[in-house]
Parts: sequence; structure tokens; C-alpha cells
Amino acid sequence: MNWIIFFAINNINYYVYKLESRDSIIFKNVEKNNLSTIIVLEGMITLVKVFQNQETLPIAILNRNHIINYKESNGAYYKITALNNTYLITLKENILYQNQKIHCNKVNIIDNYKNTLEKYEETLQILNQKNTTNKIILFILFTFLRFGLIRKYKIIIPVEIRKEYIATMTGTSLYRVNKILRKTNNINVDQKNQKTIFLLTIENL
Repeated sequence: MNWIIFFAINNINYYVYKLESRDSIIFKNVEKNNLSTIIVLEGMITLVKVFQNQETLPIAILNRNHIINYKESNGAYYKITALNNTYLITLKENILYQNQKIHCNKVNIIDNYKNTLEKYEETLQILNQKNTTNKIILFILFTFLRFGLIRKYKIIIPVEIRKEYIATMTGTSLYRVNKILRKTNNINVDQKNQKTIFLLTIENL
């Protein structure tokens, strides 16, 4: 709750949104000169930009302390989908900047921005892959690297990563995701408690 302490010290007004797994929320700025900021207080989300023609641009998978700035963009908006129980904070961007000099030792706004940009770069690396298989495998490997837990000879992702999310975040179709995963020997889908968990078997690599 370091952010809450930071806001209390600086007397900053903010809103908190709670999202359950699979819940989505849309953010759209209506004020050109008063931009908004979202902070992931807890949880894990996918962030995509949706254009007027309903085409989507995957931005990143984000988690605790990542910071999102969004602004008016010709009718486009940002859609956030929770991968597990998630808490988001929203506030005006100018308020955050005005108060960054009076800070809490455990909140480093600049570092949190840098960490967020790194996740954007990961998505760019995925989208720059010309081969669809490479896009999907690279996305899953990045996800293993960030969130995976090692159990004996396996790495598991302990949250629900649905195939629809993979399709969205790699700019591919659900059909292609299913087809490629069926052909990939080291990455398996384990259906437990109606959740999709990916297992990477290390010993067979």
C-alpha cells in the first residue's frame, strides 16, 4: 500500500477500481488538457488500444506499480482486462507530477515509469516478429519469465492466461493460437478448475 501512503502524505485525490478476473474496464479521455493516469496497485492486466473501427493494438501485460498515461486520441480508447483480482488507481496526471518531489521512500515514480516502458518494449518485440508462431511462443516465454513458478521439471503460470488473451496480445487469431499450441511439444495447456494454465516442461527442451 505504498501508493496509498504516498497519496495521503501529498494530500492527493484518487479513485480505486476493483476488477475480478476477466473483468474489463474502458478508459477514454474527454479533456485534452487534463490527462489521466492509471496505476496498477495490485494484480495483473492486459492493456490494449481500441480504435474507432474496432481494430485493437496490444500494448502490454502489466502488474503491480506499473503506470499508464492515456489521452484523447481521435475516438480511440484503452481497454484493460484483469487476469486476476486487480486494484487500479486513477488520478490526474498533472497532480502526480506536481507532487513527485514530496515523496514516500518506497514509491519511485521514475523507476515505475521505466519499468512500464520496458513492458511496452516487450510487446513491440513480439509484434515485430514476422512469423506468427514466433510471436505466440515469444509472448508465452516472456510470460513464463515474468510470472512463472518452478515446480520440479516444470514452469507454470499461476494465473489464468486464456487463449483469447494470447490472440489479442500477439495480434493473431484464436484459430492460429490453438493450431500453434497443439504443435508445440514443450508448452502444454493444463485445464484445472476451469482455468487455463500453461506448463513449460524444462527436461524436454
